[in-house]
Amino acid sequence: MPYMQYRGLRVSLGCLALPVIALLILLVFALTGRADTARASTLPRVLVGDLVDGETLGPSFNNPLPFIIDHNSGVTLSVTPEVIQVTDAVNITWSNVTAPTDMDFITLNCPTNVPDEIYADWIWVTHATTYRTGFGFVRLRVHDTRSSCHFRYIQNNGTHYIRLATSNTIQFSKGIPHHIRIALTGDPTKMRVQWTSNTNLTAPFVVFGTNPNVLESQTMGTSSTYDATGMCGAPANGTRFLNPGFTHDVLLEGLTPNTVYFYQVMQLSLPASGILNFTTPDSVGPNYVPFFFTVYADMGIYDNIDYEGDGVRTAQNVKQEVVSGSRMILHPGDISYAMGGGYVWDKWLWLVQTYSSNVPYMFGAGNHEVNTAGVGFHPSWGNFGDDSQGECGYPLKRRFHMPDPWQTRLWYSYNYQSIHVVMMNTEEDCSRGSLQYQWLENDLRSVDRTVTPWLLLLGHRPMYNSEMYLDDFLVSEAMKGEFENLILEYQVDLCLWGHYHSYQRTCAVANKTCVTDGKAPIHITIGSAGASLDNVGLYPSEEYSAFFDDDYGIGRITVNATALHWEYLRNKDYPLVRDEVW
Repeated sequence: MPYMQYRGLRVSLGCLALPVIALLILLVFALTGRADTARASTLPRVLVGDLVDGETLGPSFNNPLPFIIDHNSGVTLSVTPEVIQVTDAVNITWSNVTAPTDMDFITLNCPTNVPDEIYADWIWVTHATTYRTGFGFVRLRVHDTRSSCHFRYIQNNGTHYIRLATSNTIQFSKGIPHHIRIALTGDPTKMRVQWTSNTNLTAPFVVFGTNPNVLESQTMGTSSTYDATGMCGAPANGTRFLNPGFTHDVLLEGLTPNTVYFYQVMQLSLPASGILNFTTPDSVGPNYVPFFFTVYADMGIYDNIDYEGDGVRTAQNVKQEVVSGSRMILHPGDISYAMGGGYVWDKWLWLVQTYSSNVPYMFGAGNHEVNTAGVGFHPSWGNFGDDSQGECGYPLKRRFHMPDPWQTRLWYSYNYQSIHVVMMNTEEDCSRGSLQYQWLENDLRSVDRTVTPWLLLLGHRPMYNSEMYLDDFLVSEAMKGEFENLILEYQVDLCLWGHYHSYQRTCAVANKTCVTDGKAPIHITIGSAGASLDNVGLYPSEEYSAFFDDDYGIGRITVNATALHWEYLRNKDYPLVRDEVW
């Protein structure tokens, strides 16, 4: 992992070289957390934390050593402010480290009585440009962990991790709603609303209406949580588990199709959210009023400064799509890349809530949510390993409520105006005769193309992709043999996939051969939402690739009276269209 230095407080390596007055000003700021306009340009940028996915769980996870405590180190460690609403940047200051190294790190421990090897987040001290002087100051964004927390300064001496200091305690305000997201049910008169808070002591409910000044309707909901026993393995059920708080679930009914609704979420006697809004789908049927929606996969955070990485750029562009009228989000797998690190789910949900609260966010299952060693689907021809690191789809089921049978199988389908959307689970058996194959065949057979003339199939692992990853390529070959016959027989229009961290569009293809448009579906891999790029070439023998871009971006689908219009929008030159097809 590279160590990065950030602009901000500039202090030379010799502490005496820093003017005394400047040092005092710096210390006063660090202890009070106060900032004004004149100082803003000198402050370090806010860190997200070095836990950005399940592969960055922390130094002690990758290099386990015993922990000990040095009670006489003389090191001081402090944090301000001490009370956090839901998420905020805290100021962390340390001093008197006599022999700092570039392997020193600071952990966020929640609750405060957990052993040193259990921490929600962490940062290298090298984020502070002054760390070699034994003094440092950083700003770190923290999220509600549903418990009191503090920070610990840890040093690696080669044989032990030594705790040199413990900070004061921070706490989170009770009952503030966050991570608000909405989802479709297939019925345009209904909308599901979910959010998270740190208590279930009072009942959740949503007030809503078509006038933001008069939210005249109210619907009560339910609250639920889960614990580590629902996971299937380590580290998800052990050192990386974090109390997920309570998910509140309210189903709004009796809505008018194609109507803007305003709403607030809250619990009795606790703070309410701001007033949000969503638009219900139009009635199901061949409604030829054009609309568009957004598709992407393989997102994560992949950033350790205040949300500036590639996943963040995706979120910013998707937010703009929503502002411009996008009606829903389809995300077929590899969502947060928590991979056992529960705190990553909190970071990711905070990232997307600026639009997940305004348009339905429809999830699918990926290998990094489901695959667990020794549990579930592990075919002889596949590379279905331990990519969820013990999660086995459990947080996915418990945090998000998709249409049935999501809660048991992690697949589903629904109608949206003139399209029928099928979200399959490529991490589960779909061979002929399997439960999913039977469900998929029955679902495709039941589609009335006079009502929903457009048929979309989504899943995580692609059936068609020619990138030079042999193991994944063999999986795609097996998938063709398992159920390509169904998508051809029932004339699926478009197949959307993720898994590969790039963008690829095929021709209209059947049995690995390009055919006349309309005679077979186009397959699109859009796993370009933020996870590190693949940086490999294509197998030249696979001649169905029509466009390939090893870069970050999202997809836009516009539906009109005569066609589906696909557009690929590359992040770095958004909103320009990099590739498109009708």
